[in-house]
Amino acid sequence: MAAFFSYLPFRLLLQLLLLAILPNPTTIFTSKPLGFSIVLIHRDSSLSPLYDLSSTLAQGAEQAALRSMLRSRSIASWFANTTIMISSPMMPGSGEFLVEHFLGTPSSLYWAMGHYKH
Repeated sequence: MAAFFSYLPFRLLLQLLLLAILPNPTTIFTSKPLGFSIVLIHRDSSLSPLYDLSSTLAQGAEQAALRSMLRSRSIASWFANTTIMISSPMMPGSGEFLVEHFLGTPSSLYWAMGHYKH
């Protein structure tokens, strides 16, 4: 029994010392910002920097159709001289989205456009 009592204070002292020296386990596993964030905004949303307050619903639909046709032609021209079939899985959805993303530290704002349709 005497060995048990002499070992216990040493063990408690060692644990307290380790707790004081070692970093908190919750801080080890918390994610830290790495200089990248992203916001997905619909192209025709009022939050979009390309939003036109004076545009009517019909004009917006016409512009969306025109953008879709131009994008389709542009993509087709990229692959006009190749026989390779290129495909990529797409998630179902519809609409055009602007992607607001920040890169770097300090972060800089960049915009990209994503087009998703069924």
